[in-house]
Amino acid sequence: MADQKESIAPPAAPSFEEAIDELEELTERLAHEPKSLGALIDDFERGQSLIQFCHGALKSARERINVIQASLQNESEDDAPDDSSKSFSDVNDDVRLF
Repeated sequence: MADQKESIAPPAAPSFEEAIDELEELTERLAHEPKSLGALIDDFERGQSLIQFCHGALKSARERINVIQASLQNESEDDAPDDSSKSFSDVNDDVRLF
């Protein structure tokens, strides 16, 4: 019979926080617990994958924040009174100092 290689499923996509934690563990292991060259390369490869994931998550979060800010800015502009409709006496009322 032919030998069958077991296919290793890639780890499930972690949350951003889990990815950061795993990166910290990998960094510590790479710095202080070097094992075989193969293990080092595997850890390095996993680290690069996690870094890519984190960059994507941050980019997505940044885009969502920009959309939220633009939406809030549009809402506040829609709620603001239109200054062009004010009469001269209304404008003077806004400028009173005493």
